[in-house]
Order: sequence, then C-alpha cells, then structure tokens
Amino acid sequence: MSTQLPKIPLVFLGLGLYRAWIEIVYVGTWIPFPTLPIAGQDIFDGAMVLVLLACALLHRCVTPLFRKSMLLWAAAGAVSLGTIVNFLTLVFPAAAPLTALPSAITCGFGIALLILIWSELYACLSPYQVAVYYAASILAGAAVILICRGFILPYTGTAATLLPVASMACVLRSFSQVAPEDLPLKQATRHPLPWTPIALMSLYAFAYGLRENELTSVMGPMSSIGVIAASSIVLIGITRFRDKFDLDVMQRIALPSMVCSLVFVSAYNLVGTLFANICASLSYTAFSILIFCILCDLSRRFGFSAIMLFGLERGIRAIFSLLGRLVDNVVISIGGHSVLSDLVVAGAVAVLVIAFALILWRAPTQKEYWSVPRINPSGSNLSATSEIDDSAERLAIACSLIRRQYELTPREEDVLSLLVQGKSIAEVAQNLVIAKGTAKVHVRHIYEKLSIHTREELKTLVFEQEVR
Repeated sequence: MSTQLPKIPLVFLGLGLYRAWIEIVYVGTWIPFPTLPIAGQDIFDGAMVLVLLACALLHRCVTPLFRKSMLLWAAAGAVSLGTIVNFLTLVFPAAAPLTALPSAITCGFGIALLILIWSELYACLSPYQVAVYYAASILAGAAVILICRGFILPYTGTAATLLPVASMACVLRSFSQVAPEDLPLKQATRHPLPWTPIALMSLYAFAYGLRENELTSVMGPMSSIGVIAASSIVLIGITRFRDKFDLDVMQRIALPSMVCSLVFVSAYNLVGTLFANICASLSYTAFSILIFCILCDLSRRFGFSAIMLFGLERGIRAIFSLLGRLVDNVVISIGGHSVLSDLVVAGAVAVLVIAFALILWRAPTQKEYWSVPRINPSGSNLSATSEIDDSAERLAIACSLIRRQYELTPREEDVLSLLVQGKSIAEVAQNLVIAKGTAKVHVRHIYEKLSIHTREELKTLVFEQEVR
C-alpha cells in the first residue's frame, strides 16, 4: 500500500482561500467589527442564499459560469471592497451604521459566485480528484486561518482583502488544466431533481445550526479540530488505501458524531463543550465532503448543471443552518440550557435519525442519486496523461475515447464499460443502481450512436481503441 500523498496542483487549493475569508470576516470571526451587530452573519447569509437560488433557477442562462470572467472578477472585487470597508470601521466606528448593510450584501453576492464557480470546476473532475483536492483545500483554508490569527490587524486586513481575488485567480487558472472535452457546457437533462443528497445535507445543516453559537465562541467553523480531522480522514484514507478507500465511511462517521454533539449540549457540565463542538464540526464536515463528491459525480454522470445542483444545495443548506441558529437562540432566550433545551435537543436527535432513515429508505425513485462515487486513483480529467499498463485502465481509456468520438453521455460510458466486461442488462442495472428499463434505454442509445447491432461488434470497437 502506498503512503505517498497524491500530487495536488496548488491552484486547485484556492477553494480553501474563500473558506478562510468567510471565517476571518463574517462567520466565527475573532475580529470585533463594529458592523457585525448591525448587519452580520445573518444578512451576509441571506444575500448569499438569494444569489445562489437565483443562479440555480437561471442556470441555463448562467452556465457555463467560467466563461463570464468580467462578472466573476466583479464578484471577487466586491468581496475585497466589502472587506476593506469592514476593516476601516475598526478605525472609524461611526461609519458602521452606514456601511454595514451594503457591505454584508456585497460580500454575500460575491462569495455566492465564488462558491458556484469552484463547484463548476470540481464537477469537471473525477471522483478521485474531487475527494483529494476538496479535502486538501479544506486543510489549506484552515492553515490560512490559523496563520491569520497570529497577524496584527493591519496584516490580517491585507490578507483578507487579497483572499477573494487570489481564490478567483486560482479557479480561473484551474480551468486551463481541465481537458477541453470535460469543460462545462450548457446542459439539459430530463432526469428528476436529485433531492435526496440536498435534503440530507439540509438536515445536517439544521443540526449543526443548533450547535453553531457554541462552536463559533470556542473555535472557528472552518478551522476547528473536527474540520481538520474530517478532511484528514479522507486524505489519509486515499493515501494509505488508494482505490480501496470508500467515501461512504464519511456517512458512517457523520451521523453518530452529530448525535453525540447534540446529546452533549445538555451534558456540558460533565464533559465540557469541547467534545460536543468537535463532534459537531467533524460530523458536518464529513457529510459535506461526501455530499460535495456525490453532487459533482451526479453532474458528471447525468448531465446536471453544477450551477443548478450546488446553487440549490448551498442555498437550502444555509437556510436550514440559519433555522438551527434561530431555534437555539429562542431556546436560550426562554430559559437557557434547561428541561426545555433538553427536550429540543432530544427532539432534534430523533428528527435527525428518523428523517435520515425515511429519506434513504422511502425514496426508491432517488436510489440512483445516492450512489457514493468510487475512488479510482487512475481516473483523471486533467490534460496531462501518463503511461498506463493495467488492462482495466486500458479499457477505461478506450471507453473514454469512444465516448468523446461518438458523443456518448458519461452515464452511457459507464454502461459501455460494463457491457464490454460481459455484464448482463440486469447486472448493469444493479452495478449502476438504476432500473432495468433505464439500463435497456442506455444500451439502445449506445448501439444507435455507434451504429452497431450486437455485443460482439461493441467489443470489437473497444478492442480496436485499446490497440491504438
């Protein structure tokens, strides 16, 4: 088993820069901005949600977002401008009432577009790259935050102002390293909306919101021990076990960790809040990594617009996180941590467990959308290639070439690969977690596009590509 850290292009870690900015300036910040009591995290989140949901609804007009460079640079500039304004209020606090609201709205608008453009980029990549780069970006963002915590305010302000622009430069540079055929296009799909992962992530966001007030008072939401632990598990798992690592382990970590976090809210006198905070951030980060990988894979395989998927997911997630914070604030205002708060926590745990079960096991039409992508270290959507001798990998390359030549969809490529391996229609359906009728439709479309009629002709065509 190899223990070498996978090679990660530095520009792909720019996602961590906007995460670092969020904690430094708005969510969990340690800086006493005079603007925050006037227009803080809730206003910032509200503006971000509106932009995310608007882009999701208008995704046919927005996609591909990376082509709209002027809009993107304007968004990065808006965040930097809002950052400067916030830091200036430390020197001129009398200006806070005038600048707080426009600054929060401007920053929310810009960060929403940064989130979407990075999501669009990652949806171009293989599951292996998504998992490795995303986990590494989370660690990079945490490192930037910890470094900035040691700066004096002028240096922190300078760093925070540059972070959005640097993040935007990284993401636009990263697109140049993606193979041309994998760049995002205007996509249209007739598949139903994959609401299962979005609903589950919202559930975790609500539970996390119940803990967020305590969490941000002790450690940052983007740089806590739980965040670092969750992303480290992914990197160490992939590094140590390569293609044997199963991303589904993040789901098995997330649920018990969140339940432990909620239970220990009312038991803080016994074990302290630190354990509950670590569990909450570990759970939320682990599940968000899993959902991010699933949505990127759905975009690649089914042709969903990444702008639509992530606009909905991040927007709805932010709404439920806000609801969790509001519930927690109401409970504290009524009676603090008392019998009432214990009941709320117990109810939240019950809702979490029951809803988790119902969503997964009572939604048969959504089963194919809850398919955790398999981590394959040989998979790469970057322009650079390497010599590969393994027969399975040669088959994957041949199928990829056929997909590009005959304009197959990513899902049809998956079906093609299984057919060449000798799988029956039933086995194809079982492997891809789709209905047997859906598998038959995919096979018919493949045969039509390739102008063939038998499985032998299909194998011959693939073999010819392998020989080349």
